[in-house]
Amino acid sequence: MDGFNVAQLLDDREERYKKQIEMITVHNLPIISFTINTPGSEKNNKIIKHIFESGLKEIESVLLNNSIEIMDRYYSTDGLSGPIIILSLSSNPIKLKELMIGIENKHSLGRLLDIDVIDEQLKHISRTDLGFETRKCLICNEYAKICSRSQRHDMTDVLNKFYDICFSYLANQNKKT
Repeated sequence: MDGFNVAQLLDDREERYKKQIEMITVHNLPIISFTINTPGSEKNNKIIKHIFESGLKEIESVLLNNSIEIMDRYYSTDGLSGPIIILSLSSNPIKLKELMIGIENKHSLGRLLDIDVIDEQLKHISRTDLGFETRKCLICNEYAKICSRSQRHDMTDVLNKFYDICFSYLANQNKKT
């Protein structure tokens, strides 16, 4: 990414956090905040946007199939930290998290999807809150946060695995059309 600036990236993430708080406060409802777990500094390109749109389509399908009404939405595809959608939902946050874990665990892009659920009291509902294991690393079977924080793997390997998943998904989608 030309001119990559960590301070600008952190500012972008802070703005997203403020938007999450605002939507929860205004509607007094839980939210889903969806982004892509994108390694490296490039968070916003055509492939990432396509993967994001595919993940969003799956989320909206699951919400519709479970009669969960979207009360409000914030959508941005041009931030430094990549595309995001925040959905204010008329539903129980535990049920929402269970449904989103289902997507993360079963969808072919699930490892790349970052679907957070935050309740009306601003509490993140975690996988472990519901008895699920934390997310695993794309490269090894260790917990993703441990590998990420310790920079255990070469970034080239992580990026290659990320894009392998993306390209495999896109190839399968092209076969279906």
